[in-house]
Amino acid sequence: MKCEVCNETELEGELGVFTASVLSETLDEEATLILLRETSRRNYIVCDSCNKAVCHNCCEHPRSGYCDSCIVKYNLDDYLKEVGLIREL
Repeated sequence: MKCEVCNETELEGELGVFTASVLSETLDEEATLILLRETSRRNYIVCDSCNKAVCHNCCEHPRSGYCDSCIVKYNLDDYLKEVGLIREL
């Protein structure tokens, strides 16, 4: 699979899906947790907003979970500053 922005970088790495069941004594019912974890190092993100697979070269703040287009579209600069992913100038 290639990056959906540059269409050049071959995307590498994998995500694994893990599930666990937990009994909630408060609710008296079972809840299932679904976890997505890296099983091998990835060179891309899947944007939390638009779901595009974007390589780290095309994404200025990959740790945010958002592609550059969505950061601009939803004006997420304040959010990135708040969580410490970018510094104020």
